[in-house]
Amino acid sequence: MWSGHQMTGWGWLIMSLALVAWLVLIGIAVSAIGRGWWRGRGDEAAGSALEILDRRLARGEITVDEHRRLREALRRDAGTA
Repeated sequence: MWSGHQMTGWGWLIMSLALVAWLVLIGIAVSAIGRGWWRGRGDEAAGSALEILDRRLARGEITVDEHRRLREALRRDAGTA
């Protein structure tokens, strides 16, 4: 396939850079799929405010007292809307 031509130093450099570029693009695509970027912001984009609040409590991001206070605030706001 090479028709008797040998690849010079520049050819190897360009081919190596192209390979690295493809590997970076594939890595970005795999990362995007893994993080759920195609759906928006991942699991936070799905669900109501109360469901998100429940998930934050389950992950330990907020305390039980904060959860109760925020849940009541959300219920009050929903009642006035």
